[in-house]
Amino acid sequence: MRAFNRGIAAALLAILPACQRPVDQSAAAAAVLAADSAWSASLVTRDTTAYLSFVDSTASVQRPNTPAVTGHKAIQGLVENYFEEGVQKLD
Repeated sequence: MRAFNRGIAAALLAILPACQRPVDQSAAAAAVLAADSAWSASLVTRDTTAYLSFVDSTASVQRPNTPAVTGHKAIQGLVENYFEEGVQKLD
């Protein structure tokens, strides 16, 4: 009988999470889209400060066939170089 009760308890524990209400993720999706738009705008307007606000201070970036650069100051120089070259889109 104890094994039967444990089985029922285990089944209930497995089923109960499925009974939760769905979470509305529209606010999170809107925040992601807003951040993406702001990041894109920082490239179009060539706003290095705004661009770096999306980059972690310990991040690394590497252009093809060049050494990686790490940190805000180095990445700032790389992004400014992109802008000087006329690049408006980073893929």
